[in-house]
This record gives sequence, C-alpha cells and structure tokens, in this order.
Amino acid sequence: MEFYLEVGDEEGANAASKAGFHGVVSTGPRGKVTLLKTNDLEKVGSDFLLTEDESLAKEAKRKGLKVALLVQSPVKPKVEVDLLVVPYGLVNPRSVRQLGVDRVLAYNVNDPVIAERMKEIGVKGVVTSNVNLIKEMEKVNQGSP
Repeated sequence: MEFYLEVGDEEGANAASKAGFHGVVSTGPRGKVTLLKTNDLEKVGSDFLLTEDESLAKEAKRKGLKVALLVQSPVKPKVEVDLLVVPYGLVNPRSVRQLGVDRVLAYNVNDPVIAERMKEIGVKGVVTSNVNLIKEMEKVNQGSP
C-alpha cells in the first residue's frame, strides 16, 4: 500500500517526507490551486498538484508538473495524469477496474481498516491528511492490534 499525504503548506510537506510517505499532493498554500509554476510546487515541497479540474490538470502537465486528478465518477478522464484519486466512497471492484487498477488511489482515507479493505480489491494506495495513518497501517500489516 502506498501512502500520499495531502498538505497545504511547506511545513506539512516536510513532515510528510520525514514520515515516509510515497509522495505529497497539494492544493497549494491555504488550499488554493496556485501552483502552476514548477518552482512554486517545489517551493511548497509537494510532489503532485491535486485538482479535480481536467483543464487545469492538462495545463499543469503541459508545464511539466506531476498531477493527481481527483475524479468523482468511475469514468476514466480524458487527460493523462500521474495519479488518479477517487473518493473512498466511490471505491468498489468495478470502478477500480474501469479506472485502471495500477494507478487508482483512494482519496481522504483516515482509517487503517478501510485502507486495508481497499487494498484487498486492488487499490494501489491512499491519500490522507492523517500523518498517523501510516503508523496504524504498519501495525495492521504486522498483525498487531
């Protein structure tokens, strides 16, 4: 299971990289999508720009950014992105298959039990704002209570 942390600032991004997350997705400082320049994304310390706007995703890809696209339905988006993230309420075996098992991550998961169940149906990873989730999942993976 891969873990990606959603952050809105540099402090959160730094904490995430120290906590061993696979990457950081960010909507930009104070939640605004303002990171359309590559150096702005690096300045905040994020690996991915998180957006649900396909035209913004396309523009960001053109500028060389890594993009995490939040999709609200099991219909595969037209734009090619680095990560596809879906709200965890949308995750089921059928939607995962339709979107592409190898790239789908569930979005905004803070519960290790839910994360574990999603792994069973082929979800590659989760995006969370909870830094402690990775520690909880390590316990689950080792069979500890």
